[in-house]
Amino acid sequence: MTLYLDRHPLARASLVVIGYVAGGLGGLQLASIAGAVSLIWPPTGIALAALVLGGRRMAAPVWVGALIVNLLIGGSPLTAALIACGNTLEALVAAELLARAGFRGSFESRREVRDFALIAGLLAPLCAALGGATSLLVTGTIEAKGWLPTAALWWAGDATGALVVGPLVLTWLRPARSVPLRRWVGTLLVTIAASSLAFAAPRMGVELGGALLVVPISSVVWAALRLGPRGAATPCALLCLVAV
Repeated sequence: MTLYLDRHPLARASLVVIGYVAGGLGGLQLASIAGAVSLIWPPTGIALAALVLGGRRMAAPVWVGALIVNLLIGGSPLTAALIACGNTLEALVAAELLARAGFRGSFESRREVRDFALIAGLLAPLCAALGGATSLLVTGTIEAKGWLPTAALWWAGDATGALVVGPLVLTWLRPARSVPLRRWVGTLLVTIAASSLAFAAPRMGVELGGALLVVPISSVVWAALRLGPRGAATPCALLCLVAV
């Protein structure tokens, strides 16, 4: 699969566009501002992984994917294009800064985890958040008093998408140590069960505040120790999915 994509850049670009649009449509189900700002934005992680693995040439497919998503929700061509520019700039900035920091996407060292968290989860999302909120303001989609809350939520959604989806994509597309299938199945089942318990309990009348969150978080830590970086990213994504 990797060899095929290396020899067929158009297929790789198409895969990025499709992945971005699919992730965007999923994230828009949680949109709470202007039908476009979501607390969880998976395409951020997809775009980031695409540029880390494929370089700057993946910026065009990311822009196309972002444009399509924003057009599908009924945004004007101008608004969609401006937001797409902010999303693409975000991924470019993150990939460039990570490259300068020596990031390779393996998450095997504390330094890589730290650099990814700071750059992809903190700094880069500001590009999309500030640009996107400003685009909505300029085009009259939001009022001036709504600019800061929109930018803050936009930043949070992109940061969450980068921190959850980015490692998931990168660790599965990078070579990793072989782990028996039965170990994967058992670990993921434990994560799903622990997450379901933590988030279903309040709906069943069990009020323990945030105490039950220790259970799924502990299961993710256990998965990381048992399966490595890939085993940390996958249960973490499952935990977030169950939470949503």
